[in-house]
Amino acid sequence: MKRYLLILSVISLSLILVVGCSKDKNDDNNGVQPASATQSTNADGQATLTLGANTVTATVQDADHTGLQHINVSGYLSHDNVLVEAFDTSGTYYPSITVVPLTTVLAKSGLPGRIESPNDIPTISLAATLTMYPITWGALGLDSSSGIDAIVDDAWTSEVWHTGTLTDMYNIIDTLSVFEDGVFIHLNQSVFDTSNSQFRTAVFIPNQIGDFATFASLVGSEFQLFSEDTLHFCQLSYSGVALPVIFVDNIIMNRNFWAQFTLRWGETPRDIDSHLLTPSINGTVYHIRFNEKGEVGVAPYAQLDVDDVSSFGPEHLTIYQHFAGTYTYAVYNWSGEAVLAGCGASVTLIKPDGSVQTFNVPTDTTGEAANIWWHVCTIDGTTGQMTPINILSPDPPPGISPAKVGAKASDFKNDPVTR
Repeated sequence: MKRYLLILSVISLSLILVVGCSKDKNDDNNGVQPASATQSTNADGQATLTLGANTVTATVQDADHTGLQHINVSGYLSHDNVLVEAFDTSGTYYPSITVVPLTTVLAKSGLPGRIESPNDIPTISLAATLTMYPITWGALGLDSSSGIDAIVDDAWTSEVWHTGTLTDMYNIIDTLSVFEDGVFIHLNQSVFDTSNSQFRTAVFIPNQIGDFATFASLVGSEFQLFSEDTLHFCQLSYSGVALPVIFVDNIIMNRNFWAQFTLRWGETPRDIDSHLLTPSINGTVYHIRFNEKGEVGVAPYAQLDVDDVSSFGPEHLTIYQHFAGTYTYAVYNWSGEAVLAGCGASVTLIKPDGSVQTFNVPTDTTGEAANIWWHVCTIDGTTGQMTPINILSPDPPPGISPAKVGAKASDFKNDPVTR
C-alpha cells in the first residue's frame, strides 16, 4: 500500500506590507445606510433577508435543485449590489456566494438606477439563487464570476492590503476566525488573465486543508498561483464587519520551473498516478512516479509533489530544468476499481512558453477494462514543443515496464529510477 506524503514546497519568504485602504469614492447614498442580515433557510431552502428598503429572497439548493434546510444565509447591501453568501454549519456543503445587481432590478422596475431615499422608493424584492455542492476536498473552483469586483469597489467596504506570498496569505487565513468555515479567494481580471487561471473565484475549506503545503497545492491547482509568486491582496470588510473574502489584484510571477503537469480526477478510481519519463540526463533516463518522486536541485531536476491515494487529486509533477530529448507524461490506473474512460480525469499543463493546455481523459470505452494507461503528451526538451497524444492503452509508453492494476514498486524494478 502506498503512503500519502505531504506536498513539498520551495517557499520564497517575502516581507508583508499591511495598508489600510482609504477610498476616494462618493459615499453619498441619499440617506440610505449600510444594511446586513442573516437568516437560516426553511424546509424549502429559502431565507428572507430585509436589507433597508429591499427584501432578498434567497434560495439555496443542491446540484439537483433540491432546497437545502438549515443553511445560514447572509446578505450585505452595497450601493449598486447585494452580496449574498451561504454557509452550511454542518460542514457537508461548500459555502456559496453570489452578487445580485441592484441597478438591474431598479431599472426593470422603472425606478432610478441607484438607491434613493427610503421615503421615495418602495420595498424592492430581489431574488438570489445559490447552489451548494458536497465537500469532497479542500477547494472548489466556481464556474462563473461572483461579481466580487463590484463589492470591492463599493464605498461601504474597506480593505486591509498585503503584499506577500502564499505563505503570508495562508497565515492570515489560519489566524482569523472569519475564515474558519471557508474563504472565498477572488482574482481580478488582470491576475486571472496573467496567471492563465481556470477560475476567478474559488472557495477553500481550512479544516479540510490542514497545512500550508496542501493549501499551496490547491491554490496552484485552482488558480495557477505558486509559492514563489508575489501577490497583492486584501481582506475585505463591510461596514466594519469582516467578510470571508480575499481579493487578489496584482501578481509578480516568480516561476522557478520549466513545465508543470497537474492531474485531477473524480471519486473513482480512487488512485491514479502521474508518470514522467525523462530524456537521458548525464547518461541516465529517469522514471518519476509514486515511489520515485524525483529531486528539484539534482538529477532528474523534476519532482512529483504528492501521491494522492484517496480520489480527486491534485498531483503536480514539475520539471525544473530541461535537457535535450523527449519528456513523456502518462497516467496509470493504479487502484483499478473503475476504468479511466469517462472518470472525469484531466491534466493541466503549464507549458514552457507559459501557456496552459488542458487534456481531458478520452471517453471511448472500447477495450476499457484493459486500458489502464492514459498516454497524455510528450515535450521536446530542447524546443519546448508539446505534442499531444491523448489516447488510452493497455500498454505503457515506451521505456516504462508493463504493469498490472495495483502494481507494486517492484513491478517497475527494471525501469530507470532516481538515484
